[in-house]
Amino acid sequence: MKRIPTSVFGGVNAGPLYAIGNILAIVTPKENSGIATLDISDPMNPIALTAFKTTQTSYIGQFYKHFIFEVSSSGPLRAWDVLTDPAKFSQTPIGTLTTIHSEYMSFGDNMMFLGHALPEPGATKIDVTDPTKMVMKNRICGRYDLNGLNDDQFTIAIGNLLVLSDDQAPYFGSVFAVHSTDPDKTPPVVDTIIPKDGAIGQSLKSRIGISFTDNIELATVNAASVIVRPVGGQPLAGNWGVEMGVMNFDPAEDLQPKTTYEVILPKGGVADFVGNTLAADFKATFTTK
Repeated sequence: MKRIPTSVFGGVNAGPLYAIGNILAIVTPKENSGIATLDISDPMNPIALTAFKTTQTSYIGQFYKHFIFEVSSSGPLRAWDVLTDPAKFSQTPIGTLTTIHSEYMSFGDNMMFLGHALPEPGATKIDVTDPTKMVMKNRICGRYDLNGLNDDQFTIAIGNLLVLSDDQAPYFGSVFAVHSTDPDKTPPVVDTIIPKDGAIGQSLKSRIGISFTDNIELATVNAASVIVRPVGGQPLAGNWGVEMGVMNFDPAEDLQPKTTYEVILPKGGVADFVGNTLAADFKATFTTK
């Protein structure tokens, strides 16, 4: 194990961490500021790529597709593109949106569900298809009968339903709300793959990370739905992991040098929480050093 002092990546205090293949995205804990990216293609030798303190503190941050979103109690919702070029992205957010007092967020099918904090009930549904032009769609009702203890800040979409939960004593639990009158028939789509398609000189210790437009059901991720292999060769053994809309594959053994690998996700394999599967085959390649 190797320890890296925060001074190496700009003094950014580590809060939520998001691993996408060979890239680690770091956002800060509550009421801190900053974003950092690290190259973790060699897990025992992480390399700082980009790091900076943001101009405003954040309550919490969340990764989705290839963006980091942050919200604070005193400022707007903000977005940064962290995967198009993890080694170089601007401290200036690519988009902002003024919202009511909110804390946590979740995502699905290009929508953000921004949970409101005490005493505001419910959540706001925001179209983040283009984070440079975020658009509020509607407010989703939560609990209005808790005598000022409304705290529906934790959300997760399951089809056209939204689960809202609280962490405010005396802890009222969870409720279901409808965020769309239409059933969810939208298939998940691959947004970003790391290593990137066509990348060369990749580490022999590389892991493969894929971000999707929707949350992925872990039970549908297996050797048949996610294939990593030398081009035309046998699939690699390894382990899969899923966190919301990010899937990672860790090969059981180091990759072979100067070898081109292909990553194949067949149509109809990987599915979201309500069974919508990939509508088309996905394929990418990368080459080791």
